[in-house]
Amino acid sequence: MENQVLDQEEAYSEEIKFASFWERTGASLIDGLILLPIIILNFYNMLHIKSLPLAIALSLIFLVYKVYMEGQYGATFGKRAMKIKVIMADNTPINYSGALGRNALYIFNALVGLISTIAIFNAAGFDAVTKFTEIGAFQKENGDNFGTITSVLVLISCLFVIFDKKKQALHDKIAKTYVVSVN
Repeated sequence: MENQVLDQEEAYSEEIKFASFWERTGASLIDGLILLPIIILNFYNMLHIKSLPLAIALSLIFLVYKVYMEGQYGATFGKRAMKIKVIMADNTPINYSGALGRNALYIFNALVGLISTIAIFNAAGFDAVTKFTEIGAFQKENGDNFGTITSVLVLISCLFVIFDKKKQALHDKIAKTYVVSVN
């Protein structure tokens, strides 16, 4: 039962160092920088190219990236740079099904975003949107409120890390995972 370290209340702090909110935030920022070209291309597409298939493909890249990297390596490039990784509650490496479960909230948020993207690309007047400042107003006029709600849920999930003794976000609790420092 030596792998059950996380279940032993007094032992986990000596055996495992849970990644802090700031370590996890740093990893997310690094991942954001890595994916910045995709984000820029997505905005360029919205303003000039106006290709719905390209918008859908670009939207899925982040999710595929997170699930693949965590399922295959236990960490995204950002997590690796911050020397943290995702493990299962029994202290075993995360696998693809664990990574899918852990990212379920992000997947749900992305699906809502995809529905919103499809609606916006098909909305009357979208072809006339050619400036960055016009995108937000156009989205607001064309009913992007549900996407805001799901994004707030993701934010709340991440804020759990600040208050949780084992530094778990809500999505970690759901998937029974932990983010830990790598020695």
